[in-house]
Order: sequence, then structure tokens, then C-alpha cells
Amino acid sequence: MALSSITLTSDLIELRPFSSSDLALIEEAAADAHIPLITTVPTAFSERDGLAFIARQADRMETEAGWSLAIVDRSQERAVGQIGLWLTNLHHGRAELGYWVVE
Repeated sequence: MALSSITLTSDLIELRPFSSSDLALIEEAAADAHIPLITTVPTAFSERDGLAFIARQADRMETEAGWSLAIVDRSQERAVGQIGLWLTNLHHGRAELGYWVVE
């Protein structure tokens, strides 16, 4: 059974599932010196690899691994990062939270 999709909105940011419109964010993150080292963002951007990254984020809800959401700056209406809540260790009484943002 898949986890439900969620979107959280405030005046400043929105947390929502990734979409193909977020490819520019993945390209920018791939060029960052640190983000690809600690995430599954591709180290060398291609459209195919960017779309595969986005598909993996959706798959995390399908497999109940957790939620992976794009962080959107509402003033610019553009994705600026990712935040995730991972449930893979829930059976051990632990969940993990992680995020990254581009500069």
C-alpha cells in the first residue's frame, strides 16, 4: 500500500511532490560540490538522469520508504531544494529527516 501524497503550503514555501518541471533544480543540484555526494542527485546532469531522479522520489512513496518533496520558494515559484522523511527504520523506532537546498 503506497503512502498518500502530501503538499504543505505556507506564505513562503511549499513542500510538494517532485514533477518534471523541477528538472532545472536537479541540474543546478548536480553542479553543486556537495549535494551529489550525499544524495542520489546525479553527479553529471542529463535530462534522462534528472527524470530518473524525479521518478525515484515518487517511488519512495509507492514503496512506503517515505516522502521526498520539492521545496518551492513561493515568491519565485521555483523549486529550490528537497526535503525527505524516511520511514525505512520505523520498525526500529526511528525515522530520518533530511534536506538540501541549492545556493
